Amino acid sequence: MAFTFERINYQEIRRMTFAATNIIVGLLILIYFGGSLVICNEDIPFCNKRLEELKNDVKDWRRKCLNGTVHVPNSSCCAAENEQNQHRMKMQTQLCFYKGPYPEPYLFINDDSGIHAIDLLTDDKTVVIPGLKKNYGMAIDKAEMKIYFRNGNSISRANFDGTSVEVFLQNVEVRKITIDWIGRKMIWVSQFPDGRVNVMYLDGKGKRVVTKAGFYNWDIAVDPTVG
Repeated sequence: MAFTFERINYQEIRRMTFAATNIIVGLLILIYFGGSLVICNEDIPFCNKRLEELKNDVKDWRRKCLNGTVHVPNSSCCAAENEQNQHRMKMQTQLCFYKGPYPEPYLFINDDSGIHAIDLLTDDKTVVIPGLKKNYGMAIDKAEMKIYFRNGNSISRANFDGTSVEVFLQNVEVRKITIDWIGRKMIWVSQFPDGRVNVMYLDGKGKRVVTKAGFYNWDIAVDPTVG
């Protein structure tokens, strides 16, 4: 009698289990609300409870798994637990309909390839807007929950979760961008050798130049408390 053995793919089993859990919990949400799709996490009672449980688990993980200020797991078990917490955050985000890439707080980072978000609880990272060109500038409008960013020779904007991408201003060479969220203006520095500071309202009106060409501004900022 011959016996054959197959190696168990634990990673595939975990992936299938994770996907099945998403489907089951999603169905429970729709059943709970009578089949109506909710539009934000405040409408789902257990989302806050699940998030608080995750926060407590991450707090315990940091206490037992991090060596002082070094943010590196001190064992393979701790690394696996951290990965599991990140999977839980992904599930939380997918099922609870947050307006951003994660429940707050999170951090946006831009590089030449796109804009990424990092969850500041579990350090999970996700791509929000991929495939950008010459992405030298980025700014956020907290009031409208919009990201403004350079893409080639234009400035575009999108929701915090990466949806509703649209071109805001065309034919511009941008080095730095900042948002006056109180005065509802965007201010940007043109690429060298121009280097001028420009300003325009976020409704697309009132575009004007503030400084002369060749001023060589390296950066720009707005007082977030008064605009």
